[in-house]
Amino acid sequence: MKGLIIIYIFVLFNFLESISCAPTNTDQDHRPVAYRDADIRKALFQPLNFWRPERYKWPQGTLPYVLSPLYTSAERNIVLNAIAEWEAKTCVRFIPRQPHHVDYLEITPDDSTSSYCYSYVGRQGGRQLMKMFGECLRHAAMIHELGHAIAYHYAFDKYSSDQVDNLGTPYDYTSVMQYPYYAFSDGDPNRPAMTLPDGSIDSIRYEAQQLSSMDIYKVNLYYNNCN
Repeated sequence: MKGLIIIYIFVLFNFLESISCAPTNTDQDHRPVAYRDADIRKALFQPLNFWRPERYKWPQGTLPYVLSPLYTSAERNIVLNAIAEWEAKTCVRFIPRQPHHVDYLEITPDDSTSSYCYSYVGRQGGRQLMKMFGECLRHAAMIHELGHAIAYHYAFDKYSSDQVDNLGTPYDYTSVMQYPYYAFSDGDPNRPAMTLPDGSIDSIRYEAQQLSSMDIYKVNLYYNNCN
């Protein structure tokens, strides 16, 4: 009986965690960012890693996708330009979904359930929603969220960001997955939510507008150059 209670508590904790990492756009939670997953939807029982395990890879680095007809022409261009950034600099490819594609990414401004932007991390299986709308529809944010879909976690989602990640590469402060220092602090630049180990903020002052050389290297390494 005691064992069953422990299992129940474990299941309940993980279920609540999957809900609590879904704040609205007006979220004012000031917990350290390392404990916040504002734009990631996680499956239950999955420990947080810098890169998802092998089973979350998209075969040959190819992501079939559907782009919602609800987007305006200008909004579609934002999405397509972000896709072009990943395709031009890495081996990853995004292709329009065909009927035989069982696993695919659906990029939409409306999922009828949530009030925030999000992406799952890596291939989940079946129809996989990625919600992007409003202020999220900007180039830097789109590149970032597509990175999650590829299987890339936040650059700061580690116990110590000044150490190496599980690909054996140094921490990259210029990564597209690195938020600016004031993220999750109501956007107030006078209240940094994160700093570098030496207390400075210069290297994380702005969100990256393009993939860093380390982003490119890591994605190609993770996908074995998409072979």
